[in-house]
Amino acid sequence: MVRTCDFPGCNNKDLAESLHTFHRLPVTDIALRQLWLLAIGLNVETKLAKIKKLCVCSAHFCEDDYVPSCPGQRKKRVLKSAAVPAPQPSAPPTRNCGKITRAAGRSWGCHNHYK
Repeated sequence: MVRTCDFPGCNNKDLAESLHTFHRLPVTDIALRQLWLLAIGLNVETKLAKIKKLCVCSAHFCEDDYVPSCPGQRKKRVLKSAAVPAPQPSAPPTRNCGKITRAAGRSWGCHNHYK
């Protein structure tokens, strides 16, 4: 069974030739998990059994969301602990929110609606 991105409107699949990496939703950090659930349009009370089956592709994260890798190391992309998925830049924003600042202190345009 091929894994697909669970972000609304995204059709990216986890295939061998895919340019995207796939990330599971946080399980232990409840506040971060709730932000991810809101980002993908699910209720924050979603059962943990369902959450463990969900994933979001790398198209919904920017380079600043990843831990930098050292030269010469295998290039496994690891998300920073405060990373929250956002719509792809080409996707139209769901609302006009102006600028907000995420917990990591980075300013975003309207394409990311989560603190």
